Amino acid sequence: MNPFIWHVPAIRRLSLTGIGCWDALSLEFAPALNIVTGTGGSGKSTILRAMRYAVNPLDNIPHSLVTAHPFVAGRIEIEFLGPEISVDKSARDKVPVNPGKSESLGQVMLAFLRSRLREKHQGMALLVEEEITSCLDDGQYSQAATLLNGAGKQVICLIHSHRFSAGDFSGARVYRCYIDDEDSHQIEKLQ
Repeated sequence: MNPFIWHVPAIRRLSLTGIGCWDALSLEFAPALNIVTGTGGSGKSTILRAMRYAVNPLDNIPHSLVTAHPFVAGRIEIEFLGPEISVDKSARDKVPVNPGKSESLGQVMLAFLRSRLREKHQGMALLVEEEITSCLDDGQYSQAATLLNGAGKQVICLIHSHRFSAGDFSGARVYRCYIDDEDSHQIEKLQ
């Protein structure tokens, strides 16, 4: 699989019970752009990895999905948007190249995001790790926001809270992960 960005069947609803830091979590995703934001350790990566693991249990990510309580089985439930899926295998195997001397990591990641968003896979969503947006300078981040807003397909993107601004994603469904005063992981819908 490609690092940082993955195609999965488009997702309507995700429920986690006893997975990672989440005792119980239920999210509904829009068919277009979805943003999950929060600080490091707030649980946003667990959400994305749970989706990947549920779609492909042989993927090498179970270490991040330990159950919240020892000796209790965790549960991941996904409701997909639709039954029809088509995937172009050759496009799926592209991997970003190492930056050349004249290219920054941000330029390479922006180009990778752009190429993945252009791929036309019917019934598929794009999962985007926060490493994509965290290495972008301000100009590149603005370009990425424009690309994500105009994706024309379901995108579920993690963005660290220090980079996120609701004004950059006015039409997106946005969830914020946080840890409350009692050290419990929480999530709230912002828009």
